[in-house]
Amino acid sequence: MLQMSAPFWLLLLPLPPFWWWAQRIWRRRSPRPAHGAALYHPLAQELITLQQATATKNRQLPWLWFLGCAAFIIALARPQWLLLDAPDNRRGHDIMLALDLSGSMRAEDFTLDGKPVNRLAMLKKIVSEFLKNRDGDRFGVLVFGDDVYPLTPLTADRQLLQQTINELENGMAGEKTALGMALSAATQRLQASQNQRVLILFTDGSNTAGTIGPDAALQQAKLANVQIFTVGIGSEQEVPFPRAVSQAPALTVMPLDDALLQRMATETNGAYFHASNLDVVKKLGAALDAIPVITQQNATQTPRLEWYWLPLLLGLTCFYFQQQRRPVAP
Repeated sequence: MLQMSAPFWLLLLPLPPFWWWAQRIWRRRSPRPAHGAALYHPLAQELITLQQATATKNRQLPWLWFLGCAAFIIALARPQWLLLDAPDNRRGHDIMLALDLSGSMRAEDFTLDGKPVNRLAMLKKIVSEFLKNRDGDRFGVLVFGDDVYPLTPLTADRQLLQQTINELENGMAGEKTALGMALSAATQRLQASQNQRVLILFTDGSNTAGTIGPDAALQQAKLANVQIFTVGIGSEQEVPFPRAVSQAPALTVMPLDDALLQRMATETNGAYFHASNLDVVKKLGAALDAIPVITQQNATQTPRLEWYWLPLLLGLTCFYFQQQRRPVAP
């Protein structure tokens, strides 16, 4: 089936004929210099004949120019052929990423490229590296702090996902940790999936906010057959925590609730990982590869062929032959 990706360009199709007609009207109404013999030429009659022939050609409609302009406009509209008989079947998982953006993620207990970074920077690096190697999988992203904020639906658009991860900042979802509500919201968004439902929960703390507790949310996930993988970000030692610009970071202890994260994973046939470095990316990928997947049609993406080059080539050809037909000035 043929469709135009940018059909609004087709509104310009009447413009070339109108421009040609307007130029002719303007030339007719523009004042002409008085005729008079300023110079006698031995080939005057031949020049007059050539001028009359040129004027006759100029009065003819420039069909090649019209066709070339129309072809260029159609190329701008980007014609595409949809391959409806070739569904985009994929094999992969449907995965929700629940990312902790609470205030404790400002703690600086990691090092990347020889520089100290906070927990959120390490989380973004882990997720970015993880997304690069998951062809066929669809991901959804939600963040949580005082509350839960879904950012993307389940999608295979890696560019959108990476842009979303890059824009995350500390505290944008609040300072506390609504762990139970994040688990409940992710479960609800996975219920429409026909594939194995997987949740990867990245957090550095325990539940400190929200109206739904972790235990109630865990039971909801179990009933929906959601497999939970938990990733603990941070250490149990004293870590630098930034304060005001003029103050040195304060050393404080922000321990993980390892017992809760391990229980969430165990009761849903998932796994718990402690992210001390980027090696967790390989471990998490290996665990997901062991989960069976089904082949299903990706209804959000239909294979298509770009045909804009056909009218573009036609337009160039028409302009070339139109140029060849122009009379040579005497």
